[in-house]
Amino acid sequence: MFCSSCGKTIEEGSTFCKECGTPAPGHAQSPRPAPGYVPPPPPPSSPGYVSATPPPPPPPGYGPGWQAPPPRRRTGLIVGIIVAAVVVLAGAGVGAYFGLRGGDSDKTAASSTTVSSGSTSTSTLDVSTTVTIPDISSSTTESNVSTTTEASTTSTTAEITTTTASSGEAYLRAVDKMVALLEQDDLRIPVLATKINNTAPSVPTSVDNELETMLGSLDGAFTALSEQSPPDGFGVADGYLQDAANAMGNRIDATINGVQAMRSAHKVSAGNTYFDLGRQARDDYKGAYKQFQDSYPVE
Repeated sequence: MFCSSCGKTIEEGSTFCKECGTPAPGHAQSPRPAPGYVPPPPPPSSPGYVSATPPPPPPPGYGPGWQAPPPRRRTGLIVGIIVAAVVVLAGAGVGAYFGLRGGDSDKTAASSTTVSSGSTSTSTLDVSTTVTIPDISSSTTESNVSTTTEASTTSTTAEITTTTASSGEAYLRAVDKMVALLEQDDLRIPVLATKINNTAPSVPTSVDNELETMLGSLDGAFTALSEQSPPDGFGVADGYLQDAANAMGNRIDATINGVQAMRSAHKVSAGNTYFDLGRQARDDYKGAYKQFQDSYPVE
């Protein structure tokens, strides 16, 4: 069939022409509603129901692309409500505070304090009071500080003096012990040397044991002396005393090695090298000890 308006072919079953939109023959156009016509309301919605009546056109002045304006923000109203609430709460707190304080709150709120050098003036609406603060003499404070400083200095000086005296006494005790051991060993070694000569090469082990005991005692005295700082004026003598102690230690050690060498080799000549070292150490000891005595500042 053909369109009665444009003459184009209308497919079988179509109700209008696809070219111009004219209704196909046999399909009359629905009559338009009269002006002022209001369509009846749609039936209640139900699942799957689609209204056949299109929605009414938008009001005049709302053309295509129109969008509803965004809702107004009520920020100003909200801020005003919050501020009013804060003011009410603050007023209630201040009222409670002054209610608890009673009559004194008025005087406290209205009072003012002025502080000047040496005095404080306090005034209220109906009370005027002047309170004088006595000046504190700085000389008293300075005197107390001076007294405290002098006492502290005196105490510190006394402590230093006591410590120095105590340290000096400890050093002198160490010196006395070392001197006693050196003089004792110097007298005892010749006696042991005679016994060695009489029993060589099979010297009794008792001689070795006594010499080792002497050497151990000397080492202990030397350590005790080294731990003490010599007082002023004792430095030179202290050096000579330590030299004498070292020489005595070498003398005893050489004698022990000589005795053990003879006993092991069963020959007297096996110990000669050690005994020569012992005699050299003896001479070194006597020279250092004499210098110690000459330089020692205490009679």
